[in-house]
Amino acid sequence: KELKNNNLVLAKKITNPFLPPLKIYRNNYFLPLAFGVFNVQSATSTEAMFSGLFDQNFDPAKTVILADNQSETAAAEKDSIAEVKILERQNSLVKIQADFSHPGYLVLSQSFASGWKATVDGGKAEIVRADYAFGAVKVSAGKHQVIFSYQPLAYSLGKWLTGLTFGLILVYLFFSLIIKPGLNKWKQ
Repeated sequence: KELKNNNLVLAKKITNPFLPPLKIYRNNYFLPLAFGVFNVQSATSTEAMFSGLFDQNFDPAKTVILADNQSETAAAEKDSIAEVKILERQNSLVKIQADFSHPGYLVLSQSFASGWKATVDGGKAEIVRADYAFGAVKVSAGKHQVIFSYQPLAYSLGKWLTGLTFGLILVYLFFSLIIKPGLNKWKQ
């Protein structure tokens, strides 16, 4: 099945006699790492979300499709404006300043994963699956500081276990190299 989207151009088609053809598309219209949207659609299933995403009239710069029926369908005010500025970006942290004229969603074009946490003005914010692959937080009208941080449980657990192991090794070395030789000299 061919993709029907004016923003995608077939860059290369790879054929192999044993596999279906692989098509690589170039996206001539891409969005920034973070952006604001005011039109909200809701999808009750993955199929419904993909159907909306591949709709010829879908514009991801203006509309977000949220998973699991998490929001009512809403339309933007005609004069809605979102100014979004990345203040800081690291591997596991994105700090954003957002100024919304009306309530909307701040979409982060990072892979949606359970390890992502968000705060809006220092308070916890729920990250919802947006456009299947990304995350978004609801933002009220006004100026806000939004922080997305990636803190997966496996990483935190691994960091804690590594620290504990390192501490135990230091205790062992201290005991075997300093305390034990001193005790042996004292016994003699």
